[in-house]
Amino acid sequence: MKRNVLLLGFLIALLSLSTQAFAQRKYYDFKSGGLYYKIASVVKKQVIVTSEQDMARHNGHPYSSNDNKPKGGVKVPKVVSYNGSVFNVVGIGQNAFLGCDDLTSVIVSRGVKSIGRKAFAFNEKLTSITLPKTLKSIGAGGFNGCVSLSSIKLPDGLENIGSYAFIRCTKLKFVEIPKTVTTFGSGVFEDCKGLRELKCLPVQPPVVNANIFSRVDKSKVKLYVPTASRAKYKQAQVWKDFTNILNVEEAYYTFKKDGIYYKVVADEKQAIVTSEQNPNINFGKAYSLSSNKPKGTIKIPKVVSHNGSEFKVVALGKYAFLGCSELTSIVLPEGMISIENYAFARNTKLKSIQFPKTLKNIGASVFNGCSSLTSIEFPEGLVGIKNYAFIRCANLSTVIIPASLTEFGYGVFQECKGLRELKCLPEQPPVINTNVFQGVDKSKVRLYVPTASLAKYKGAQVWKDFTNIKTLEQGMAVEALERLEVRVYPNPAQVFVEVTGLEVSQEVKLFNLEGLLLLSCRANAEGVAVIPVDHFAKGLYVLQGKNFSEKLIIR
Repeated sequence: MKRNVLLLGFLIALLSLSTQAFAQRKYYDFKSGGLYYKIASVVKKQVIVTSEQDMARHNGHPYSSNDNKPKGGVKVPKVVSYNGSVFNVVGIGQNAFLGCDDLTSVIVSRGVKSIGRKAFAFNEKLTSITLPKTLKSIGAGGFNGCVSLSSIKLPDGLENIGSYAFIRCTKLKFVEIPKTVTTFGSGVFEDCKGLRELKCLPVQPPVVNANIFSRVDKSKVKLYVPTASRAKYKQAQVWKDFTNILNVEEAYYTFKKDGIYYKVVADEKQAIVTSEQNPNINFGKAYSLSSNKPKGTIKIPKVVSHNGSEFKVVALGKYAFLGCSELTSIVLPEGMISIENYAFARNTKLKSIQFPKTLKNIGASVFNGCSSLTSIEFPEGLVGIKNYAFIRCANLSTVIIPASLTEFGYGVFQECKGLRELKCLPEQPPVINTNVFQGVDKSKVRLYVPTASLAKYKGAQVWKDFTNIKTLEQGMAVEALERLEVRVYPNPAQVFVEVTGLEVSQEVKLFNLEGLLLLSCRANAEGVAVIPVDHFAKGLYVLQGKNFSEKLIIR
């Protein structure tokens, strides 16, 4: 009996030691770059990203402290080194980033094939995630409660989306589902109340559970599907409940950044600026709400980032800023080559635009009705301006046309009634239609052309109708005179007269009415000349200098 008691005590002690040893065993195999990894296969050299500890054994906490949680912007690498070996990262395990409150963005590198159950659940500050084309599955509740996530593009190659993968992502507005997805779990987008655009690319409407969009107002969601499959989606269970099913070609923008809408072009490395929606199918409106329209002063970036990728901005697309009535000025980036039709039409408060040197073409009616524009200087390198580009820009007074311009459309400056100065730099007068300046009083416009081309312009169709054609050199002299702003004070004068606004050392001369030079002096370093007049008889005199002449009364 005593022997049995001793044996039982020994077994209990042994079990206790084993339990303690198991409890102290690490949940992960190693840590690198702030992430925890578990070796999935030593032979294949594969690891998965995991949490610090087993939440089942730590009261639901996958991390022992907030300091140990990944935070900020995180990149899951393609490979990671450990103990002299290189391992391929093939998955993100369950609960790997669960409750990482300060995680804001994630880039998952190529090679990861699966995202486990609740891997990113309750990451309330997560705003963006980039997923690789190698990804095959997303586990149940993978992004549960990621309330700051606004858009997600699921990659081509993804096959399975687990139950409630995006439940309670309340600010998720845009989702793209690739054509490769074949399996949907229950309630994938349940409580995604902010959903407004869903691009679903499978040719056959996926068979989904009735609660996949539970508590999503389908009347507010634009569902974009393959053109050939539109009729199928309109008849398929659940999908037919969407009241606005459109062809995928009608999806107007890919993403929104800093208030500007962008569409990725074919090679996926370039983007064009676009509008929120197609006005041709939205009653002429390029934006659904006034609050969505760009306004004030805008600078378009040369490169824009989205979901971990960078895109060169190469064009302003059709209708990009159509009807943006609160847009006042815009700077376009170097690298942009074209502005397409109606891009700024009806922007009545637009006062200035800065073009890049790379710009080649301006489309039809681009600035139609931009009544606050007063001057335009096109960049050297611009080749073509299409029909009616500046029609009804009523206050446009100054235009500079570069030597590179060879193509003029119809009515480019039609109804630009405020036009007063036009510098045309091509040596050969451009061949233009008779209505290019229709509605413009050419007798009020000073047309400046290259000196060697003066006779050509005076003999060319349309250009010869301008009654005030001068050389560019003469134009420069006029500009210098207009900039000078010479002032004479006091006038009348008794003791002295002060002439301001002069060039340094500029000579000023005083003549009587017979043209006799009475006195001359030069301007000081401040551009001021002081002339004593107290010893001259009362009467009328003339002050003259370079580019100015003014009568002076001495009394």
